[in-house]
Amino acid sequence: MEKHHNKKRNWPKYNNQLVIRGEFYLDLEFSEHWDDELREMNKGKRVY
Repeated sequence: MEKHHNKKRNWPKYNNQLVIRGEFYLDLEFSEHWDDELREMNKGKRVY
């Protein structure tokens, strides 16, 4: 027996919820200082 849904999805709201969920899983704040951190970690290492 098939289920019929009479409710229409509010696509803009649903899309925003997915974006918020993605922000939770992918916190991109680490990338703000990526170059500085790499430079600090590699300080004193030889370059080949």
